[in-house]
Amino acid sequence: MKKLPSTDRVKKETQEKEWGPREFKTHDSHREGSIMLISSKKFSTIQKENTIKHAAEAMSKEKTRRVFVAGPNKELAGIVTATDLVDFLGGGTRFNIIKEKHRGNLLSAINEPVREIMNESVITIQKKDSIDDARRVLIDNRIGYLPVLDGDKIIGVVSERDFVSLISKGLTEQKVGEYMSRDLILGTTGMKIEDISKVMVRNGFRRLPIVSEDKLVGIVTTRDIVSAFADRFSPDFLEIRIDRIMKKPVTTSPETTLSDAAKIMVDNGIGGLPVISDNKVVGIITERDILESNMA
Repeated sequence: MKKLPSTDRVKKETQEKEWGPREFKTHDSHREGSIMLISSKKFSTIQKENTIKHAAEAMSKEKTRRVFVAGPNKELAGIVTATDLVDFLGGGTRFNIIKEKHRGNLLSAINEPVREIMNESVITIQKKDSIDDARRVLIDNRIGYLPVLDGDKIIGVVSERDFVSLISKGLTEQKVGEYMSRDLILGTTGMKIEDISKVMVRNGFRRLPIVSEDKLVGIVTTRDIVSAFADRFSPDFLEIRIDRIMKKPVTTSPETTLSDAAKIMVDNGIGGLPVISDNKVVGIITERDILESNMA
């Protein structure tokens, strides 16, 4: 997560004090335009003509998992996410650009214009919308972000993490074990980037715990793959073993409160935690799980 300048940090801390879980139940969260209180003006844009490699470099530099594509009049034209890039790198149908159009030549394919992999249909909200509007759109569409528009121009972005930061202090009774996902797919250290990419895209995962002999040894996210692609690219990139790019996992337990789990995520700038019990991975808790827990 990009470090906020001091003025923005003060603003964010003020927002966290003013907007807690109780406030989501009041008229303030329904107030027209209240989304502007929590939306961030920190976002990255590129042009349709920029290359796929440029999109990956922009994500890596800004430590984000999405970049917006702007049209000639600065209107929102599309979006490219880390998942789209992982799809391109072997996970899904965008891999055909490499496999068929460029006959397996990754070095050539990465110079294709980003319009070849971007999504033009972007779910958005307007600056007049409320916090409740945004939260409902995020959950109903199972997405992690929403660009905030003024007409057709992007002026901000709000994410699951913004909401988790706000509601976490009130989640003192619920336990991680009640809300974590138990239907797990685990990767192994011997898998290659292309293998992991397929697993992620086919199952709609943004992160995958990595085990060796049933012991958790790492975690890899779509953003990790994109960062490695941008910073350590080589023609045989897809053949690289996942243990060369995986990160040390930050974990939690089933008895941890959602409030504490949320704080761990926010403090570490991560969107999910493997859940460990008796030295084994028994689940994973994500920002989305925490956001949905507060919908009752």
